[in-house]
Amino acid sequence: MKKEDFFVEMNDILKDGVHTPGNLPSAFDWKFFDSTRGLEGGGTRGSLDHTYYLFHYASVLPDNSLIVEIGTGNGESIIAMGMGIRGKNSRIIAIDPRLMSIEKISKRSRELYKYGIQLLDTKLIINNIKKAGLENYVTLIGNTSDRILKEWDGRSRPIDMLHINGSHKFEHVKIDCQWLKYVRPGGIAVFDNWIESVKKAVDEYLADKPEWKLLTGSTAQPPRHPWKTVFWKN
Repeated sequence: MKKEDFFVEMNDILKDGVHTPGNLPSAFDWKFFDSTRGLEGGGTRGSLDHTYYLFHYASVLPDNSLIVEIGTGNGESIIAMGMGIRGKNSRIIAIDPRLMSIEKISKRSRELYKYGIQLLDTKLIINNIKKAGLENYVTLIGNTSDRILKEWDGRSRPIDMLHINGSHKFEHVKIDCQWLKYVRPGGIAVFDNWIESVKKAVDEYLADKPEWKLLTGSTAQPPRHPWKTVFWKN
């Protein structure tokens, strides 16, 4: 896809941080997000400026697209992107070690300690995905991204959209950046929480990869908070 395909105009939808429902696409169920705003665990926190961008990027992807998410929170971002691909032959794979069982986390406690693992309510996430009617679009994987990366066969089905919102520590973001090599030309990578450690890791990884172009920075998007920064692969 072209860079221009991904641009979204938020000014008609978000006014001083308040959404105008009449301008929201019918496929984007804002009322559902309102019902999930109080969930613990981070993720998109159910706010319009987080979820709508993800919905839009997913909605403009072609049929039979693959979205991979690193770091799931409580599933709001999955649901936002899922609403964007609903009705298409597309899929979301969400990877997060916090989706592992207590037993598996205990067995790998020494390895996982560096991530500051806290269990997510997997049943709640699955229930919300089902309530949104998206269970046939989503695969949840409880594991660290580096473990899955070693097993990944990107040659059979390249990634169209990559959403990275895992650990924001520099060394962990560097690992997550390795997923960018599996994104197809014309695809995008969305980085959440564009803080200094994330920016440094991404800048280092992309320094010798001119095929990756900045699509939009977080400060260019209303309401101009350091959240999502998006790159497009030429």
